[in-house]
Amino acid sequence: MRTVLVVDDNAAVIDALTTLFALHEIRTLGAPTPEAGLNRLREEAVDLVIADMNFSGDTTSGSEG
Repeated sequence: MRTVLVVDDNAAVIDALTTLFALHEIRTLGAPTPEAGLNRLREEAVDLVIADMNFSGDTTSGSEG
């Protein structure tokens, strides 16, 4: 089974993508921070990462992602 890691501080985004990918038999892992995402990558084999680029309010640089 393919596995996608979704890194986003908005739990609703992780939930929505989990539901979408489940319809296609794709396993989804979630992480609320970039650090948590890196930890998941150390623990699990992942085929694709979808990452939010901004984790702080009023940030649009994308440097956090």
